Order: sequence, then C-alpha cells, then structure tokens
Amino acid sequence: MFPATHRPACWRPHLVSALICAAAVATHSYAAVLPVTDVTINPSPAGDLNTNATITSITVDGVTYADLESITGVTFPGNPERVWGQNAADPGSDEAAVLGLNYGTGVLNVGANTNFQYGRTLAPDELLFIIRDGKASESITLRLIDASNALVGSYALNIGSGEFQNTFSKQVDLKRESGGNLNNRDRTGESFRLSDFTGTGDLSTVTGFRVTTNGSTFDVAAVGVVVPEPTSLALVAVGCLCVFPRRRR
Repeated sequence: MFPATHRPACWRPHLVSALICAAAVATHSYAAVLPVTDVTINPSPAGDLNTNATITSITVDGVTYADLESITGVTFPGNPERVWGQNAADPGSDEAAVLGLNYGTGVLNVGANTNFQYGRTLAPDELLFIIRDGKASESITLRLIDASNALVGSYALNIGSGEFQNTFSKQVDLKRESGGNLNNRDRTGESFRLSDFTGTGDLSTVTGFRVTTNGSTFDVAAVGVVVPEPTSLALVAVGCLCVFPRRRR
C-alpha cells in the first residue's frame, strides 16, 4: 500500500471508474417480488372507470417507469371467462381481453397452465409486472418458458396470497361475459424479475412465463415489462471495463 503522499497518479482514474461501476451496479441491485404501488392511465376519468384506458406508467419501490411493453401472446386451456368495461365494447376474444396494457376494458380469468409470451428474449433483470382485478385470495406459482412454450429448466417463483394487496385509486366497473355487472372493482399489481426465480436452466432462452398453480379467482388485466434503459446498461459496462489498468506499451 502506497502512503497517501506517494500514491502513483494512475490510481486516480481507476478509482473513479471503480466508483462509477459500483454506483451503476448499485442501481441494479433488486429485491424479489415487489408491489406496483401506483399506475397512471389515459384517459383518467373522475369517477369509476368503465371505458377504454391504457396504463402509461407504473411505480415500483418509489421509482416510476413510463416505457412499458405488453405481452404479445397468451395461450390457455379451456374457455376462461372474460370481462370488460360496462360502457366499452366486448374485446371479442379471450386473448384480446388480456393483450395490451388495458386498465379497464379487458380482464381474463386465467387458470393453471396459462402461458404469457413477450415475443422476445428477456434479460434476467428486466422488470416484469402483472396487473390484476381485485386483491389476491390465493397464491400463484410461475414457471419460465421459451418461445415454444416449453418450460425452461426447474425455475419457479411463488407469489403468495399476501401479495397483490396494494390497491390503486381508480376503480373499475365491469360487465361479465356470462352476464351481470361488477361494480367498484379494485386493481392491484406485482412486479418481479427472472433473477427472482429459483432453480436451474438456461435463462438466455426465456421469452415468457406460465402460471402453473392458482385458485379460481386470478383475473388478469395486463401483463407487461419495463423496457430496459440502454444508458444504464452502458454505464455498467463502461465503468467496469475502465477498472482494469491499461498495459504499458
């Protein structure tokens, strides 16, 4: 160790780079399943929502994200019931009820072995989220899948019945496919990452997830992902590469 007055000048840029790297990595150190504490929707009427509206941002752990992508495909066994806003048109299909970042116009009661696909490979630290109708009274288990809907290794994630409890300020008035209305319905949400799943397998092949166990009241309104920030990823790469000293010529 050099005394403070005799440290070589070359240590300074490496220390700065190390601090940049550490700061960048720190911004990407994540907890496990976290609630979506708030959403913004457009349009946002004064009363309960019963027409079309789109989720434009979500807030997780004090951070608001506005660059969102929806899933691109969903497959499910059987014939799940769909519901929609009382003053909105029937989405026309079960798939349409859950595709897109809809807040009020489409909800699907999904069962076990429903597959949600994002249409692209997912990175381990991308923030995924589910917005559902009502508070949870059951636990759900998620498994990772590839583009062919095949399970990826043994990866699994359990979202307990104590989750999906934080409700948003805007409630929804719905109409059931089987008839009858559902008034003043709450919306709740949870977020998670591939890195929160436990198990083994090839994460580089993951394009979605499957609900493998759940009760009969898992009503999904929207499934999406926060688009990664290229500048943050670049900061990590550049900062970490600069830590290593350059060779003397």
